[in-house]
Amino acid sequence: MTTMGTYDLPAELDFVSNYTGFEKIAYIGHSQGTAQMYYGLAELQDYYASRVSVFVALGSVTLLENTTAGYLT
Repeated sequence: MTTMGTYDLPAELDFVSNYTGFEKIAYIGHSQGTAQMYYGLAELQDYYASRVSVFVALGSVTLLENTTAGYLT
């Protein structure tokens, strides 16, 4: 998950931005896509603030198994 939020998602956002010419992109994530964005927002705030205009989380991850911390249910 860490490499997806740090490298993969920024590469996708940069590609879409370069292709469309829009500086900021609206991002809609589902399940794993929300986890990638949550990680990216936590680790690379300045980058995501400059690239994402709105973030919509659908089917957000609510249970992180095999971790020492997670969301309370």
